[in-house]
Amino acid sequence: MSSSEQDRFIYDEVSYPELCYGLTHPGRTAAIATILGMQPAPVEACRVLEIGCASGGNLIPMAHGLPGSSFVGMDLSARQIDRATELAGSLGLQNVRFLHADLSEPGLEAGEFDFIIAHGVYSWVPAPVQDKLLEACKRLLARSGVAYISYNTLPGWSSILNVREIINFHTRHLSDPRERVRVGRDFLSSLLPMLPEADNSAFTVFLRDYIATRFRRFADRRDWEESMLLHDELSEVNAPVYFHQFAAHAARHGLGYLAEADFPRVMPNELAAEDAATLQQSSKSIIEFEQYLDFVRDQTFRSTLLVHDDTRIGRQLDGNRVRQLYVSSRARFVRDDDGNECFRTAEGARWPAEEAITSAAMLHLEAVAPRAIRFPDLLEAACRSLNLNGTPEKAATVLADDLLAAFAVDTQLVEFLAWSPPVAPHAGEHPRMSEVARQQAKESLTVSTLLHEQAQLDPTARALAALLDGNHDRPALLQALSSYKESLPFAGDDASSLTSAPPGAEGGLPEQTLEYSLARLANAGLLCL
Repeated sequence: MSSSEQDRFIYDEVSYPELCYGLTHPGRTAAIATILGMQPAPVEACRVLEIGCASGGNLIPMAHGLPGSSFVGMDLSARQIDRATELAGSLGLQNVRFLHADLSEPGLEAGEFDFIIAHGVYSWVPAPVQDKLLEACKRLLARSGVAYISYNTLPGWSSILNVREIINFHTRHLSDPRERVRVGRDFLSSLLPMLPEADNSAFTVFLRDYIATRFRRFADRRDWEESMLLHDELSEVNAPVYFHQFAAHAARHGLGYLAEADFPRVMPNELAAEDAATLQQSSKSIIEFEQYLDFVRDQTFRSTLLVHDDTRIGRQLDGNRVRQLYVSSRARFVRDDDGNECFRTAEGARWPAEEAITSAAMLHLEAVAPRAIRFPDLLEAACRSLNLNGTPEKAATVLADDLLAAFAVDTQLVEFLAWSPPVAPHAGEHPRMSEVARQQAKESLTVSTLLHEQAQLDPTARALAALLDGNHDRPALLQALSSYKESLPFAGDDASSLTSAPPGAEGGLPEQTLEYSLARLANAGLLCL
């Protein structure tokens, strides 16, 4: 069996998890393109192709959230394409279609696209198929289009290659894919106790972190965890590359580097100014500079945005470009023990509350989170809170520049989007959850939000999902949930759980717990306007 045939067999036998990936959404890609001086297609009426779409877990939520856009997904697994078609049909989607196709086959023509997505493909296919992937991006990408391609990178993946070799050696006599993953996973876990507790060698430290973060990722879906290990680390082909090698390969196919989909990753935020200057002096191009950053960070993965190589890119960040975008924030206003004021994210990223117009805008974003609002509307709200007449140009300039600087530090501080997800900041009288998430909750605790992000539900949230169809008011929700209280205990005050009970709540399902749960769901972007 050839490598291509082997991959086709495994993907047919073991489906890839039905997950969405936030950085692939055209609303985020288009925002970055706009910030860098391009004029991408309007997200509400764009054409999107996903190469390697699996069973539609990434594309279907996009299609549902952007009914005026058109979507095409292709994959080499007929079984997964059938599953994707079935899921899209169950949601009544008319703007998405799925093709059973192989990049290595000649004559693939599916139209012209404003955005192309290839998540988890490049590093996991043979070199000839990598060429076909880049050829397809060049041929099918619109003139102002952007292609997203993710891949494993060196030097960081060197340690994971060790894990791959250990599992492959231990399971070399096994042929069943799922058995290989289970046996290999268990063996890898058994290695940890064998290592001396005081051993702080590079590999020991890595193995501890790897097992802690890679295993038990999905609380209720061991099959998803095994599938991801099989299709990622244990894929028949897994060829990490240095960033500069990928950029050179793309250039040979007429594609140029735009940025990373995770935009702050192109910034040397964690380096001292003199260290960043040293790397700049050693670099003759942006490609070389970012390669040096990868060396410093021991980078393992990239999500790179490509454009046609003759596209004009404005790399000097200009606040004027963000004025046409939507803005959101997950930061909260805080005061530290010394009385210093700032905005801080749950992960610890901070932005000082220095400029009055920016602080007013950030406070407004906190109040309407997780909604994204147009920059002019944000500016108007901030000026109104400061009792400024109209929207002074100086205030607009300061706010745009400040928000752009915060975005370059952490997208949880400030995120720019080219579309406004229809999320409700608060639960209304008849709360309604995204239809996609409600359907996903029937099979899993991991669902897609309206922000096109993954969210992990707890059992109470899963029970609520079936009821949040817009037809139940608070009394009806309380009455329906009360019958589940014996089988659905509270999750406890766990920050990772969307609907854990409020501090001090014990037993039952009181009104305050319902409100707490609904607030958590709204904050995650799961409730519709």
